[in-house]
Amino acid sequence: MDTFVDSSWYFLRYPSPQESDRPFDPRQVAQWLPVHQYVGGSEHSNMHLIYARFFTKVLHEMGWIDFDEPFARLFCQGMVCNMAHRCEEHKWLGTDEFDPRTRTCRRCGGAVASEMAKMSKTKKNGVSPDELFAQYGADTVHAAILFLGPPDGDIEYDERGVQGVHRFLKRLWDTVDERLPAVEGVTPCDGKAPVSEPWRSVRRKCHEILKRVTDAFETHTFGFNTCLSGGMEIVNALRDAGIPDDPVGRSVCREVLDLTVQMLSPFAPHICEEMWKRLRHDDATIFRVRWPCFDEKALALEEVEIAIQVSGKVRGRAVVPKGIDQEAALAAALKVHPVTVALAGKSVLRAVWVPDKLLNIVAK
Repeated sequence: MDTFVDSSWYFLRYPSPQESDRPFDPRQVAQWLPVHQYVGGSEHSNMHLIYARFFTKVLHEMGWIDFDEPFARLFCQGMVCNMAHRCEEHKWLGTDEFDPRTRTCRRCGGAVASEMAKMSKTKKNGVSPDELFAQYGADTVHAAILFLGPPDGDIEYDERGVQGVHRFLKRLWDTVDERLPAVEGVTPCDGKAPVSEPWRSVRRKCHEILKRVTDAFETHTFGFNTCLSGGMEIVNALRDAGIPDDPVGRSVCREVLDLTVQMLSPFAPHICEEMWKRLRHDDATIFRVRWPCFDEKALALEEVEIAIQVSGKVRGRAVVPKGIDQEAALAAALKVHPVTVALAGKSVLRAVWVPDKLLNIVAK
């Protein structure tokens, strides 16, 4: 039968592919379907998706299935694009068929025009994943595809992006490896004991990114590019904090390493499984461990940065405890050197306080 017919009901066949005398087992279909999440290109919207809905509704009216919509949710991902090259005589050319310096066809010498286009066999602008796997590894390629742009937008392929993700994964490995002696046998922080800087900020950053990654899955936004960039932020925070030498710092570092490896495991599964084992989680694979919960208390800011104005002009900034009153904010502001210089020889008439944001000192 025509492939359009086949692709209009294939999802009904998947739950019971062994059936030989009927298209599907209605009991299996009732258990597994409709599809919870459909991910596909926007080019499916005016053909395949319409046909699939038509077949589903007909089968529903015939009493074969108990639902009349095949897919509960739809997400249209963007396309991966790359430069495509074409000459008038030989049409689409591979990268080895034209001279990039003279922009001419190697076969006929004719002029070559280039354009950014969706990767396809026809336009010969695809990139062999096998070659990338061999050079960078599967984790790098997998993570790079997710990192190069928002999931619902087209992305322009650039190998420098692949190289950047490869460097990040190596940096992640080194960050874990360097801290293993300090955290071995240490119980992860549970948030009950007070944590001082810099580890308080590291812990806050980790739980902030964990919330972002969790939301990307649970809300079906699939913003995995920002999840990976968040992982980079955590690694930077860990490296800035250094290697802990006190019990509380070690417990926070242990917690952050565990959570970071776990939250990045869907994107780089092989290296994260290896790091999970090196962190002495010998009882189970990382993919059998319950997904972690972020700590709301860790996300709360205990300090805020406020802008300080003198007669409406910003003269400085100060980090103050969150929720302080105007009097305390003014006292903190008067210790900021550029503010004291701006107030030299002047009298403070009044202060305008926007809590946790801004203090304007009116002076004359």
